[in-house]
Amino acid sequence: MMPEDIFLYQIQKAQEFINENSHADISRLHCLLRKIMPQEYHRWIDEIREKQSPTIFNIFGGTNTIASNAQLICQDIVGERALNQGYLHDIPYPFRPTGTLLQSFATNSFLQIRKFSEINIADPFFDSQRENYPEFDAWFKKKSEAGATAYTYFINGQLKDFLYLKIEDEELTDVTPVLPKKKRLKVGSFKVENEDRYTIQAGIFLKKIMDVAFEKEVEEVYMTIFPTESLMNRILMLEYFGFSHVADKLHIGGKTEYVLVKDMRTIMSDLQLDDPPDR
Repeated sequence: MMPEDIFLYQIQKAQEFINENSHADISRLHCLLRKIMPQEYHRWIDEIREKQSPTIFNIFGGTNTIASNAQLICQDIVGERALNQGYLHDIPYPFRPTGTLLQSFATNSFLQIRKFSEINIADPFFDSQRENYPEFDAWFKKKSEAGATAYTYFINGQLKDFLYLKIEDEELTDVTPVLPKKKRLKVGSFKVENEDRYTIQAGIFLKKIMDVAFEKEVEEVYMTIFPTESLMNRILMLEYFGFSHVADKLHIGGKTEYVLVKDMRTIMSDLQLDDPPDR
């Protein structure tokens, strides 16, 4: 665990505490945090304000870690994320923390582009992929031999997040109904290690997907996902960002995936849903 994780998490919980305790002495809280944290965090500490957006940081759930006497209590980090200098791309409520403080944190700076051949196919990280897709290992080896790359995130040498994107320009004949030939960005793999980290990391991945879609000038972005109970929140999040269930993909054994498509030519009412801003 990196020290930055602890400091940023504590600052987040401080703002959450202030939101829920209007009687709290903010000046005392600022003073305490400034004393125990390195100077480079002071500008974020000073961002703590009364009556910020009521949903700020509450996506992490749990109880506050700062008591009414402003004494700091450390606990495990929800999400093992080292957020570096920069800005967090906005992810609209209810799928993101809001407010100026968290918007000052980083996103894509920690994503690394790695070749499939540099990644261990036997990593337990991919176990759920193998369970859902019996052909996963063969697909992975094929991509490795072709020199394909993916966006990845590692912590202490362990793979935590994996995003594979591919440009296509063909008719989709393996789905029902068949989708006509268009230039599309396919999200071939979108995996985050665990649910605790999913909300923030999914937002970062979605921002990367939109960046690539705009850069490549595709007509549509699409991905497939099994409509299981455990994945319904993810489907709802994708629908919030403009994806629609337009087709189904049948697998051997009778399992069916949703085909979710976002039309990049459609301007939505909220610009953030089309391209969450960098700053």
